[in-house]
Amino acid sequence: MVSISWKHLSRLWSSTTQLSQGSTRGRVDDLLRFRYEHDAGADIVYVEGELDISSAGELQRAVANASCEGHGRELHLDLGGLTFVDSTGVQALLRIHDSFETDGRSVVLTRPRRQVLSVLSLLGRDQMLNIKP
Repeated sequence: MVSISWKHLSRLWSSTTQLSQGSTRGRVDDLLRFRYEHDAGADIVYVEGELDISSAGELQRAVANASCEGHGRELHLDLGGLTFVDSTGVQALLRIHDSFETDGRSVVLTRPRRQVLSVLSLLGRDQMLNIKP
């Protein structure tokens, strides 16, 4: 059984309402933040905050920017600062994984918190993604 807190439900409702009104920019910035590094052979994107329906597209854009700037064969998504993920966020991670695989590159999810691992496991995606604690 999946449980979702009222806090997340109200944020989801608020984000959906803002999407229909066309003003999500500030909301996404509040929910999800990124930092980039380029290491020998790998591009690293540090992800902090909440990855859900309102911020999944922003993650995909951030990864696209990092991959354009970087030259590594691997992309490391450091999820140590990710405090929440929903099924839409997991779908975004899978899309990123698939697009990199198509280009002959790999994606590694590093340092995910227990709650993030639980969602990945519950959805059966922990077997599809390269995850390193």
